[in-house]
Amino acid sequence: MKKILLYLGAFALSVAGLSSCADNYDEYDNSWLLDNDETMTLEASTTEVSLVEDTPADEPVLTFNWTPAREMSDEYVLTYVTMLDLKINEFGSSSVKRKVLDDGVYSCSYTTEELQGFIVDDWGQSVSEVATLSFKVIAKWEGGSKFVMPESRTVEVEVLPYKPAVFDADIVYVSGSAKTGISRQMIDKTLENEYVYAEIVNLKPGELTIPVEYDGYVQYISPDESGAFQDGVAIPARMLAETEDGQAPEAAGWEIPESGDYRVVIDMLNKTVTIYSPENEFNKPFEVTWQPNSNADLTPITTVVTNLWMRGATAGWASGGKDLQLTQSKADPQILVYRGDAINNGDGRTSFSVISTYEYDGNGDGQVESYNVNNAAQFAPERIDPDGNGVQESGNDYTQELAVGTWMPMSVGSDIRGNYWKCNKSTNFIVFDLRNMRIRFEIK
Repeated sequence: MKKILLYLGAFALSVAGLSSCADNYDEYDNSWLLDNDETMTLEASTTEVSLVEDTPADEPVLTFNWTPAREMSDEYVLTYVTMLDLKINEFGSSSVKRKVLDDGVYSCSYTTEELQGFIVDDWGQSVSEVATLSFKVIAKWEGGSKFVMPESRTVEVEVLPYKPAVFDADIVYVSGSAKTGISRQMIDKTLENEYVYAEIVNLKPGELTIPVEYDGYVQYISPDESGAFQDGVAIPARMLAETEDGQAPEAAGWEIPESGDYRVVIDMLNKTVTIYSPENEFNKPFEVTWQPNSNADLTPITTVVTNLWMRGATAGWASGGKDLQLTQSKADPQILVYRGDAINNGDGRTSFSVISTYEYDGNGDGQVESYNVNNAAQFAPERIDPDGNGVQESGNDYTQELAVGTWMPMSVGSDIRGNYWKCNKSTNFIVFDLRNMRIRFEIK
């Protein structure tokens, strides 16, 4: 009985305490937090947009309108922040398109040129697929003596980019008197760019022609002006029909001065042809010199990079990493492409090592030590500022959320082995552009 009375007494005291707290709470003016009836609404001018290439440059094709946010006292300054991004990125990417608008502005518009540039160039999406975009507007109050809860609204829109006027082809060949071996050799699209065809072709002095088959007809991608050889220069091109007797038209080819293996790159989108001689520096693969184990006292190592090993959670933290078996682009030896199984291990953290395992006498004293992906140079993210407006200082121990389908900057070195990208577990296609130190993750 004594215990029951004690419990009842404790309960009574606790109730009294709560009543006291409630009385004190009622005396506190919290209306600034609780009285926040939101008034802002958001709508898009359309939920589906098909872009048209010849739309006037200054003509808006997609507009977002919102109603004013709730009114506050004059001590607060109201601004509206808008954000546009791919839905899949959930506004977490460094490529979010932001605008800051003053109070009194209740709309935001985009032109065909802007949307096409965002979707295709910045976010790396295909022109043949609909892109689902998310638009968000946030009403923010600054100043005043107390915090005011922002208002936020989001809407989605599906946008189909236009297909630019490009050279069309079912099959692309290289041929002509400069061609050795078979008279006509088919060349393929590159993995990383659906508009670029490229191949290493053995040639001799003579004329190189580029016939294409499209819809049952044969045409020739030909120099727009002179066919004189210009090493590594993108030459504007045009399409010429074959003659009535099935021959190449006059001035249809490029002059090849010497024998050797030439890199031929045909850009169907930009309508250019670039030919690299065997001696052109462009043909060299990427090289990196790095300090083993990030130790400046050890002799540095130089590695020619033609493959990479995945490291981190996505490789199960294996000391030897995961061999990506990358494909080297025919258009650029410093572009490497991964196409394979989805990266779906662990929490998604990953970086990429230039080696798997190696034996190394770093001090030159005959004592050979074993090293692995954790001691080698890594391709890893640079630090991006929170607003995505630029690159901050480099550093270690940093994880960056990736933006699917968007070029992201990267660094290389053994001193950034604590930096990781956090991969979407469906990622199954990666393009490493080592020449421009950037990377693109995709889901295909």
